[in-house]
Amino acid sequence: GDARAAGFTALDDGNLERAETLFRSALKRSPNDGDALGGLGLVELRRERFAEARDLLQRASRRGTGSRWAEALQSASFFADLRAAQADFDAGRVAEAQATAERLSRSDNPAAQTATELLARIYQQQGRYADAANLYTQAARASGGAQVGALRVSAIRAQAQAEVAAGRPGQAQQLYDRAISLDPNDPWLRYDYARFLRDQRRPMDATTIISPLAQSAAPESLYAAALFAQQSGQLGAAETLMARIPEGSRTEEMNGFVLGLRAEAAVTRARALGAQGQQQAALQSLRQIADTPNLPAAQTATIATALFELGDTQTASVLAQ
Repeated sequence: GDARAAGFTALDDGNLERAETLFRSALKRSPNDGDALGGLGLVELRRERFAEARDLLQRASRRGTGSRWAEALQSASFFADLRAAQADFDAGRVAEAQATAERLSRSDNPAAQTATELLARIYQQQGRYADAANLYTQAARASGGAQVGALRVSAIRAQAQAEVAAGRPGQAQQLYDRAISLDPNDPWLRYDYARFLRDQRRPMDATTIISPLAQSAAPESLYAAALFAQQSGQLGAAETLMARIPEGSRTEEMNGFVLGLRAEAAVTRARALGAQGQQQAALQSLRQIADTPNLPAAQTATIATALFELGDTQTASVLAQ
């Protein structure tokens, strides 16, 4: 009892490490102590280890007065599910992410707007731009904080995408211009607008929109500029831009993109060598890049095709599998 009471005192003082030690000490003596389980759950909740907090608070609720832990349990459950939905979305499990985000966005949790924002991003990826715009607007109204401006810009961007999909480029450009005026530093807004302009056969205007990203030192801005360069057939420019991002600042997605650029460049060089009659040199170059760990699937397929074209059907078959 003394350890448990001291644990709550430490928790009130914000000393999470001492609180954890005291609650675990109480649980050693009495593994089913509901108050110690609940106190430890509160520690994990403050540390934002939501899944662990949920488990502990559920156990505490079953061994004591459930109402005492109800609010904390609801919060832990909400954020644990939200984090799981975000992980599903990042991993490409969009249907699972959507189902969870839709459920959470309808909850009465004060942070429900964060789930609404995630759901908007999911709809946006699915091409449901009008729905996404409505959700971003809804999230902005509910936010009331520093995120309001960013959410409003996201809503305008989604509205612009909806206009593009509907074949109304004039309205789309007006919306993109409005969004850029509100947030000129959003790299993905600029990337999206530049792609729109390129598709409208306005390459100079696209360059004007994307060039501030290429002049930036921010990793996300350089990555967006590199993606645009690669999609515009400028592999050398894309590689140069990615080389400016320190390796320690690159995300897993960025590293995959760099590997893909190297593979594309290797295939281009190999095909040029093959056209010059240097088949063995071309094959050696392709086999070397094919051995690169964690090579994206699309680039592996491209290398396999190039090997097949140059006559190495055996290696090509192995890669294709």
